[in-house]
Amino acid sequence: MTMAVVPGHARIRSDAQPIAWFARILTGQLQAPVIDATGLKGNYDFQLSWSFEENPVSATPSGEVPVAPLLDPYRPALIKAVQSQLGLRLEQKKGYAEVLVVDHIEKAPTAN
Repeated sequence: MTMAVVPGHARIRSDAQPIAWFARILTGQLQAPVIDATGLKGNYDFQLSWSFEENPVSATPSGEVPVAPLLDPYRPALIKAVQSQLGLRLEQKKGYAEVLVVDHIEKAPTAN
């Protein structure tokens, strides 16, 4: 597997990977859960490439960089490429998903 992202363009290449692997990659790229409901078995070789407009990074007054606006031009381009190049359709649905939430963490003391 290789992935390359350069300004305005990205590419994913798969060598003998299952569709579940691709769903995990899409989960990371779209920053949303992607579940394999294709029923496809086996491993696949493919290359997926897409272009997107760059979105200038602008911080909020508090200094935080908003995540969603940065992904706005990226998501539709990736979703469209998946459908047009691979024939796979991504559908937005509501459902249940396992989520791990860390609500507290403490630093463990270390010996000097």
